[in-house]
Formats: sequence, C-alpha cells, structure tokens
Amino acid sequence: MEIKKTKINRTTITLYKTMLELLESQSFDDITVNDICQSAMISRSTFYSYFNDKYELVIFTLQQERAALEIVKGKNIEQNLLKLLYRFKEKKCVYKNLLLAQTNRELSQMIMEHTGKFVRHAIEKTAVSEEALNLQTTFCTSGISGIVIWWLKNDFPITEEALTQYILDFTNIT
Repeated sequence: MEIKKTKINRTTITLYKTMLELLESQSFDDITVNDICQSAMISRSTFYSYFNDKYELVIFTLQQERAALEIVKGKNIEQNLLKLLYRFKEKKCVYKNLLLAQTNRELSQMIMEHTGKFVRHAIEKTAVSEEALNLQTTFCTSGISGIVIWWLKNDFPITEEALTQYILDFTNIT
C-alpha cells in the first residue's frame, strides 16, 4: 500500500485527535472511516483527500504520538523506550484498543515496520553484515512488540523502568 504524503494541517490534526478519541472507547477493528468522519465532522471525500484508509491514519497517528514524545532516531534508546511506555500506560485504553485488536495482518505489519526503523537505527552500528542487521532487526522488533503486548494485556504488572531494562537486556540494544 502506498501512503499519501500528508501535509500536516488543521484537518489532519483533527483526524489524528479523532482517532485517539475513538480508540479510547473502541477497538481499532470496530472503527470505520464513517465513524472517523462523523466524529471529526468531515465528509468522506475530505478524509480520502488526506488518507487512503484508516490504516494510513493510524500510522500518521503513531507518528504524531512519537513526535509529541520527542522520540528521535539516534537518541538514547532507554529514554525513548521509557517515554513510550509511560505514554502507553497514560493512554492505556488507546493502546490496548490498538495493539490488542484482532485486526488483520496489515496493521500488525505496518506497526512492525514503523517500530523496526527505530530498532534498526539503534543496532546498525554493531551489525556485522546487512543480512545480520535485517535478521537482528526482525528478531528485536518482534520481541519488543511481544513484550509490550504482554505488558498491556496484563495491566502493567511491572514498572516502565523494569520493562525497559528487560527489553534492553533481552535484545542487547544499547
């Protein structure tokens, strides 16, 4: 799927906020483009002039969340993880409804690709080859996603700091 280049303006910010609001109370699977348009008080044609589908909007939403947390590639991975985990806990309904959805493979793949870019950047200086880098990125991204989903499903049984340390220890990311 090709993602449209989305200019950030009042409409895209409204759609981003609308997606967060809808995810507070319902699973991503249950949210439709009609729901988004009604809540945002825009037409479907306006929606489609900015996004191809709800999947593209949710990726944009995740990008905006990352930007709001000032999570930047190349910065301290531990600090980035902590910021992310604190946000997950703060907006637990949103992230549970997004990450624990019984959605199709497309959303899972998009989230993994989005996360993989940051993992790859964090580990690329230690990789011995491109093949090893690709394998380690896939391995670490899957592991981190699995651990975070476990943490969400079990209502945060350990602190953000402890979870971050486990992730760093298990993945050997520095």
